[in-house]
Amino acid sequence: MLAHRTFTASAESVSPANNAIRADKAFADVLLLVGPAKTPVYAHAAILAANCAYYKQALSVRWKSPVPKKGLDIDPAVKLRAVLTHPDIELQVMNIILEFIYTGTTEVPAILAEETALFADQILLESLKDQCLSYFTRNCISPVNAFDAFTLCGRLNYIKGQGTALFLASIDLSTAISSGKQCLKEMSPDIMAETLSFMNLMRNSAGSS
Repeated sequence: MLAHRTFTASAESVSPANNAIRADKAFADVLLLVGPAKTPVYAHAAILAANCAYYKQALSVRWKSPVPKKGLDIDPAVKLRAVLTHPDIELQVMNIILEFIYTGTTEVPAILAEETALFADQILLESLKDQCLSYFTRNCISPVNAFDAFTLCGRLNYIKGQGTALFLASIDLSTAISSGKQCLKEMSPDIMAETLSFMNLMRNSAGSS
């Protein structure tokens, strides 16, 4: 008897096809209202739920409720089953997130790495969050924003990024403190003590080398 053989489509063919579906409203059944202007973005429940735990949970709840259409500019050709809102998210970030959900890959501009990481964390896309933070840590931190970056990485539980931020702050501490006054003011006493202890340790290590 012949053995079973598994055949798979190439990523080169699947990703563009899924992205094409994302841009096509013909089979869309979810409306995302994005940003303060509530810009309509259409999506597909099956793909959202299959690739994002947040949307799976959110859609399972809304599936049982009637779709609120009052005051919404909805394409009459779309048979909606759910409406979700993301009032604090930029449209470009939403499109980055959706491309990642639909195709498993996306390009994130450096200027949007922080916001994309925050939104990815909010909707439980851990892989994208960690990749954004890794990129942000390697390319976007300087003494000017070191303490803000330290706070961001702490909020998102990215310990490696916190260490990098403090190391860069120690290189030009006066600039780091001057630029991060507000961030330092908002730190809890415990975090502040840990931060100063870590920076002292780094300075002593550098001095002894």
